[in-house]
Amino acid sequence: MAQKKKRRAIFVIGEKGGSGKTTFARALLDRLRRDKKTVAAYDGDGAVGQFFQYYGQRDEEGQLLTQQSATEGVVPFDVRDEHQRDTLMNVLDETDHPDAILVDLPGGSLPEMKRLFAGGAPALMQEYASEGFTPVIAVVMSPLLGSARSVKEAIDEFGTVPEYVAIKNLGFGEAADFILFDGYTDPETGEVRGGKGKAALEWMDGAVVEMPYLKSRTYALMDLYSMTFSEAVSDRRLTRADRSRVQHWMKGFDEALDNAKSILGTG
Repeated sequence: MAQKKKRRAIFVIGEKGGSGKTTFARALLDRLRRDKKTVAAYDGDGAVGQFFQYYGQRDEEGQLLTQQSATEGVVPFDVRDEHQRDTLMNVLDETDHPDAILVDLPGGSLPEMKRLFAGGAPALMQEYASEGFTPVIAVVMSPLLGSARSVKEAIDEFGTVPEYVAIKNLGFGEAADFILFDGYTDPETGEVRGGKGKAALEWMDGAVVEMPYLKSRTYALMDLYSMTFSEAVSDRRLTRADRSRVQHWMKGFDEALDNAKSILGTG
């Protein structure tokens, strides 16, 4: 008997804005679609969301289309709005289930999950699981305390149904700088500080991805022209050096995903 295809519902979250959450969501969508996976993409920050701005479908004049196909572009909705929030559940009514559902949730949106159902975020995860999707929570981090805590907070909030990936954004420093996530021994007292996030992730058999740094100048130009990563590799509005940086970054990102390929479906 042929093995049943594993479908995933990936929710990208971060403790607050500025962690690099949407950069990860954009790059993951780019990778999955390059791999010819059918991915239904949603931006929980509404029409102002950067995920939608970069990967939404555009007309011939370059304007974002009001009506988006989730599997060709990105469908925006406002997770903070009590009616639009239902999108998180209603996507499961689509007749043809994609290989993956990818949702970029705005920073600090965990409270909205509690309002969606009486059972909160665990009930939402169970709903996806009942439709044959493996829920995945991808937590993007900076080295700072609030962000380091977000992994354990996510596990406490979403429960044991999902699989988990923690993403170290190396735009903030080297992988070893995430001491509050990994754990730190006070040199004076010998007390171990932090590390609860990593311990919780290991208990859930989760994975850590190290998202590489992209030069700010290059990223700013991509921002100026609302380019996808794939577009930036060949778009002549970027210099050869900038195009090369994007290509090198994408290669590094793809290699970093190997550490979580069985969870994210990038193998």
